[in-house]
Amino acid sequence: MKLKNLIFAVTVLFTALLITIISYFAAFAITVLLGDVNVSNPGTASVDQGIFNLIRFILSLMVFSGWYKAVKEGSFFTDNSKRALKFTFHPVSLLLIIILGFSIQICTDGALYILSKIFTESFSSYNSMMEEFSGSTSVLFIFTAVVMAPVVEELVFRGLTLHYTKKAFNLVLANIIQALLFGLYHGNLIQGIYAFIFGLLLGYIAIKTDSLITGMLLHMIINGSLNIVSRSLFTNIGRAALITMIAFSVLTMSYALILIIFDRHVSRKPSE
Repeated sequence: MKLKNLIFAVTVLFTALLITIISYFAAFAITVLLGDVNVSNPGTASVDQGIFNLIRFILSLMVFSGWYKAVKEGSFFTDNSKRALKFTFHPVSLLLIIILGFSIQICTDGALYILSKIFTESFSSYNSMMEEFSGSTSVLFIFTAVVMAPVVEELVFRGLTLHYTKKAFNLVLANIIQALLFGLYHGNLIQGIYAFIFGLLLGYIAIKTDSLITGMLLHMIINGSLNIVSRSLFTNIGRAALITMIAFSVLTMSYALILIIFDRHVSRKPSE
């Protein structure tokens, strides 16, 4: 039974990766048809990231929402989901979630800034990739990255993957495995490491609330804050270290408060 559910969890990851590959070729074909690529000039052979994301996330929603509905026996909105929705959008909870999302982003950016100054060569390709992403002003790209990506990724990893790993292992190990698979999904070492940490935090929230709603909103804030948090905050290692420590303290306190408030004020009942 453990092996069977672990195989299902890994199958979810491979399905997501397969959809990514299919979507990339579909987006490239559309980009060619739109005339944005000169097939005789390899230098123009790039994919519109907004179109790529849109295709990828629509296909993912079609596949994984049906899969999730099947494992949840046809019920998307359980009583726990309704309570989590009410909790998430309570003014106090919402403020804490926003603070948590921004503190996670600032803490991550600060830590990456410090590491990039120490391991310059290792971070060169990563920095180029992030400059390309954060520099995109396409409305379609921003919408898909900030809204659609969190919905799909929470559904895939904190929904389906965690569902299977919980059937195979205890909650701690189940959360670690889904976070590891979430890290692998991002496709590069640096992004994979902090995605693993995000996955642990988001996974514990999903376990605690028995819902994906709070995690989806937090994930949206983290992704959205990437284009809001200014890189000029970090001008040297000393300043970056100070800001990172402050952000980590705020992160820890806001995360703890969210869980404490949920425990004390939300009556959690088993899902139907």
